[in-house]
Amino acid sequence: MNKINMLFLSVALAAPSTVLASESAKEQLKSNVKQYISAWSEQSDANRFDILKRSVTHNFTYKDPSSSEFTIDSDEKINQWISNFHKDMKQVGILQVKGELVSEIDIHGPQGNEVLRFNWRISGFDGAVVLAEGVDYGTSKDGKLASITGFFGDLTPKCDAKEWSEHTVYQKGHTVTYENSVYEARWWVNESPKQNTAAWQMLYDCVKIAP
Repeated sequence: MNKINMLFLSVALAAPSTVLASESAKEQLKSNVKQYISAWSEQSDANRFDILKRSVTHNFTYKDPSSSEFTIDSDEKINQWISNFHKDMKQVGILQVKGELVSEIDIHGPQGNEVLRFNWRISGFDGAVVLAEGVDYGTSKDGKLASITGFFGDLTPKCDAKEWSEHTVYQKGHTVTYENSVYEARWWVNESPKQNTAAWQMLYDCVKIAP
């Protein structure tokens, strides 16, 4: 064995091995994520705090677009944050809110310090009115949630259709980008979506990304 191979071998042997999260560890973490989400439905402060103490760490941190001016860095503070949310909803006539998991819980990383993500929804009136929805990214510590960073809504997709051109005749099914939205032609047309709204169906808003 030459010196280079011996060097690589010694580095490999010296490197600490990482134990990836086992399936049982992932299931435990998923259970705690579900409990955490259920806490958003609980109206009783005492009952909610019991749920949170079982599912998040004592120094749990939370951040979403509406909490940027506040520091939420404990299980007690997230309990108070959710309590205030319930009070705000009651002031506008929504007496009961429901927190729901609306996706799989995606987990990876070393056991005891996994990272995760999931989609959620909060609704009122037995799910008839969606109050907020989005995606949460989290970290964990020994099977409990250690932090959550939340985002509202979906990311705006890239404009993947060609720009509308006044020099082109479009057939049914052709798609174009026009003023940060993607449109599909309903029939033969050479006018823009603004000039002929009946001929175009707006599919989705989009964002132009420079190459």
